[in-house]
Amino acid sequence: MTRKHETDEWLMEQVAAGCRDGPETLVRRYASPLLTFIQRMIGDRHRSEELFQEVFLAVWLKRKQYQPPRPFRPCCLRSLQTAVGRTSGSLA
Repeated sequence: MTRKHETDEWLMEQVAAGCRDGPETLVRRYASPLLTFIQRMIGDRHRSEELFQEVFLAVWLKRKQYQPPRPFRPCCLRSLQTAVGRTSGSLA
């Protein structure tokens, strides 16, 4: 079972407070599932990696807007949706 200090939400609280270790843990946790999801969605591995980086850059840049205990995963997916939306014309 995940202890409180290991949850995505707790990590995001740390990130919002300026902790630089939190993003690395979140990136590692989401790398495989999110990259796989993006690649299946757009069919381009290289572009998938770029979008993944854009998602976590957005998470970092908007870290102070995070409101605990708001779930992190929907925030992450919303950032992905925004990143894909910005480039949807170039994906065709």
